[in-house]
Amino acid sequence: GALTVPTWVQTTRPNSTQSVFEIDGELVDLVVDQFDRSTGPGTGLDVIVGDARQSLRDEAGDSVDVIIGDAFGSRAVPWHLATREFVTDVARVLRADGVYALNVIDGARLSFLRAEVATIASVFPHVEVVLSEGAAEGRIGNSVIVASDQPFDVDLIDPEGGTIVDDVEAFADGATV
Repeated sequence: GALTVPTWVQTTRPNSTQSVFEIDGELVDLVVDQFDRSTGPGTGLDVIVGDARQSLRDEAGDSVDVIIGDAFGSRAVPWHLATREFVTDVARVLRADGVYALNVIDGARLSFLRAEVATIASVFPHVEVVLSEGAAEGRIGNSVIVASDQPFDVDLIDPEGGTIVDDVEAFADGATV
């Protein structure tokens, strides 16, 4: 969404460096021009035009503190960014105490969300899920999966009107990886 999350990080953590993988180079040009976003040398924000799965393969292991998955094709995470193989590559790139956060849109039954939680939990030992208000009430809505190799303080997650799933293992029980 118009480099919204990277712009927020630039504003709230000005000394951080970020790489954004965006498959649509024309969209990047439009966002930079129309929304006056700053990218490139000296900004802390490098935009790499290319597929996230392919681009992530070029990243060094144990080199990143946080990876945020926020890619959509219409209302769904692209299938190739929702696989165990991709999540394994995410884990490879993250530092030992790194965190992976994935934004997911799903319908009322939350079947895709449950499957993605099962997929991520097959790679990361510590997983939490935040259901948006809509998702928690059985409507289409966004949810966020947060995962790490190391335990993290769930109290630091602010659900902003959403709900933190109490039992992630039960939530994903029976879902296909």
